[in-house]
Amino acid sequence: MADEDDPELVKLRAALDRRIGEAQLPEIILGVDAEVRFSWIMLGREPRSASELLMVYAGVLAHGTALSAAETARMIPQLGAPAVRQAMRWASDERRLAEAHRAVLSFMHRHPICATWGRPDLASSDMMSLETAKRVWQARPEPRRQTPSIGIYSHVRDRWGIFHAQTLVLNEQRQAGAAIEGVMRHEELEIAQLAVDTHGYTDFAMALAKLLGFDLCPRLKALKDRHLFVPRGTEVPEKLRPICRAIIDVMSWCTRTTSTSS
Repeated sequence: MADEDDPELVKLRAALDRRIGEAQLPEIILGVDAEVRFSWIMLGREPRSASELLMVYAGVLAHGTALSAAETARMIPQLGAPAVRQAMRWASDERRLAEAHRAVLSFMHRHPICATWGRPDLASSDMMSLETAKRVWQARPEPRRQTPSIGIYSHVRDRWGIFHAQTLVLNEQRQAGAAIEGVMRHEELEIAQLAVDTHGYTDFAMALAKLLGFDLCPRLKALKDRHLFVPRGTEVPEKLRPICRAIIDVMSWCTRTTSTSS
């Protein structure tokens, strides 16, 4: 049975809905662009016409919704499919797209309400597979669907907003390196903890992350079957006793090491 909502929370949610009112996606896009000018960043200059501005928005929407140029053009009567295809090529510039993304993310986090969404120094990362064309050189068969797919490894702040994403080849590498890379490429965010799953960690990666100034915090698969081995006689806190095994004989190990060295 689901918990009932706090009456105060219900009242607050209703008050926020009344304050915000109804908004259409085009109005939101224009409002954000007016604040951060991400269209200028995408073009590398000021838009010269309304059609050029629409092309920037169409390119971003096409890539973000996985729609074709023709499908996107049907939603925007002022543009044809060739214009949308050109806009999609603009949006494929990774450097400009990343710069525009940082500007929008920074604008979102300037709002005071973001402080209620979570911790500023906590983030999580994981990979999802997206179906793609077979001709893409990084495409590999997805294990479940057996369709050509590519891995997208994304980092999300606890206060929401994807701050880093990169492509990975499916089933051919661990994700720990990508997890660390995403944090190091955005040192301005001061991430202290990064939550990952079993695929996103190795013991070496946890040590490396610690040396780089943050903690890699894995949620491990089959955790009940994993144990922490400590020297005999170690005082283990009550909460850790179920997962600890105090069976290491330090003196015996030291003796063997000394004999081998001799």
